[in-house]
Amino acid sequence: MNEPHDLPDADLATWATTVQAAVTAIRNAGATTQTILLPGTDFTHATSFVENGSAGNLSRVTNPDGSTARLVFEVHQYLDADGSGQALECVSDHASDGFVPLARFLAAGGRRAFVGEIGGGNTSSCITNLCSSLAFINGNPDVFMGYTGWSAGGFSATDYNLTMTPMGSPGNFVDQQTVAQCVVGTRNGLGNSTASLNSTGLRGSSAASGGNSTDVVAIAGSARHSAGEMVGIVVVGLLTVFAMWL
Repeated sequence: MNEPHDLPDADLATWATTVQAAVTAIRNAGATTQTILLPGTDFTHATSFVENGSAGNLSRVTNPDGSTARLVFEVHQYLDADGSGQALECVSDHASDGFVPLARFLAAGGRRAFVGEIGGGNTSSCITNLCSSLAFINGNPDVFMGYTGWSAGGFSATDYNLTMTPMGSPGNFVDQQTVAQCVVGTRNGLGNSTASLNSTGLRGSSAASGGNSTDVVAIAGSARHSAGEMVGIVVVGLLTVFAMWL
């Protein structure tokens, strides 16, 4: 299920039971090596994933053998005022109120999360905040598996507010600034998170200092960026069960 929401607190345990039934059925059907993403309520927002009880309830979901191997929490986070991903301007990188608390929860339990949707408009406020968010995610690969930039491909390069679709034509593509500066830039050490080691107890951005980075970076809706590399949401070995982007 994509972005479950409006689940009362009392129903989160029921949701976790439903997720458990799905995980058990999937594993028993033979899918024992694939990664399964587990979303929470409130559109699985990173800013509320721990606070609303999603993280705690989903932590009890296990494989049939009792392990939590390849069971990864999924969160989404847009950076505009209401978190809906509809506005061109961004107001926060949601580090202190979202990614940092989540990272601490994950580190304490030895778990990982995948940011299934994140994005912002091609504006200065979004470049600043999105680059900061992605630098933090990249810089903490022990707890963040990676992220999906939203969105490209079937989304117009000019009409969709959060477009990551390159402009131009074959042989002459030009990246959107969110891709050039944030998606590519933070992987190449050009971006830094405002969440520092001193303020969070986490690493902030090892990518910016040449350290390890996340396993998976994708842009939803297959698209070719200007350097000629094909990027897309289809990642071998990642089984997206509850949130289908295709």
